[in-house]
Amino acid sequence: MSLSLTRLLAERWERRRLIGPVDPSRLSVTLGCQRSGNTLLHLALDAHPRVASLDEPHSYKFLRRGKPRPSRIRQAARLNLKLPQMGYEPSGARLSALLGAGALGVYVYRDPRAVAASMAKLQLARHAGPWAERWPQVEVAALSRECDQDVPEDYERWSPWRRCLHHICLKHEFYRVCLEDRVLPICYERLVEDPERWLRRVARYLGIEFDRALLSHHSRGTGIAIGGTRRDRPIDTRSVGGWRQSLTAAQIEDVETVCAEPLSFWEAGYRASGAGDRSLEQREGIVGVVTGDTVSLPISARRPAAGTLRQR
Repeated sequence: MSLSLTRLLAERWERRRLIGPVDPSRLSVTLGCQRSGNTLLHLALDAHPRVASLDEPHSYKFLRRGKPRPSRIRQAARLNLKLPQMGYEPSGARLSALLGAGALGVYVYRDPRAVAASMAKLQLARHAGPWAERWPQVEVAALSRECDQDVPEDYERWSPWRRCLHHICLKHEFYRVCLEDRVLPICYERLVEDPERWLRRVARYLGIEFDRALLSHHSRGTGIAIGGTRRDRPIDTRSVGGWRQSLTAAQIEDVETVCAEPLSFWEAGYRASGAGDRSLEQREGIVGVVTGDTVSLPISARRPAAGTLRQR
């Protein structure tokens, strides 16, 4: 059976079982590779008076037909689910079923060098150790199946760093295979550089009015969100370019070699989303970010094998 037919049958099955406490047309999902800005967008949306946004693990519990925070869910015009484990939980078929039933998706993408630097230093809660030593291998089998790839035979012997880079590639491939042209891509760096512009775009895409509370989630935030993000930290650019101080020259070369396609996607999107002149975009061959709510970005033809590091 072909992979496309398998995906179609799986999506139809998921649509049949897609019942729950909220009509899918009231749902939105925040997607993207881990460490790419999902939490920031979740916090901003949760500050909107007509949105209830669920963080991990509540978003996953909701998809298992749990009913977290029922009063907020009933009152909100839109329920947003933060789902950075996309491809592992929920599966591609489940996401396709949600989107096909009327849910809206926003995909946050970030410079892979920044993503890799953040993955390498993130510590899991409750003394569970570094994220890089555990989480890529938790997701690798499911993500590989979704992307029609095999888990490399020597994967268990890879270093945490190499697994992180492979994970970034798999997440991007999952986006390309399952989500491209079905969700709104938002560049993290552009979001923090000009939050009002991009949050207005997100609000319009989700069918909610723009509210200035989206810009000031920190004013009511306390404590630490999943992934170590401070809820009282305002939207700022302090994290932009921080990878230059965190990564060695050899690590930067690793990311730029192994993650060439995600990096090309980010570079094109960052360049396009910063352009304010439509004619300039057309001259440079970049399609559609100033008008409309969807973005079509050129993808590099370079696709080195995920996880392949250069020889030193």
